[in-house]
Amino acid sequence: MLFDAQLPCQRLELRPRSEAVVQVGAAPIPCTVPKITGLSLVTATSRLKAAGCALGKVSRPKKVPKKAKLVVRSQSVEKDVRLATGFKINVVLKVKKKK
Repeated sequence: MLFDAQLPCQRLELRPRSEAVVQVGAAPIPCTVPKITGLSLVTATSRLKAAGCALGKVSRPKKVPKKAKLVVRSQSVEKDVRLATGFKINVVLKVKKKK
């Protein structure tokens, strides 16, 4: 099969059973790791997603009271590090102390 492109001098040839990769939209956002320590897991996840990263493994404390609020104690990669799009950042949670 032959498909004519918009310009008369360009042609795209696709053979049967061949693969074509088409990227639609803007280029992916590179992952710039934000500071997420001290944030709740929901807030940390949304900040990671907005920065082009993803949430990796989540480590929780073993004994936690039912109504305790958990926050991020540490993250696997320091803030402001640039990584590939969708890089997974692991987090460790702790119980937030009352004021």
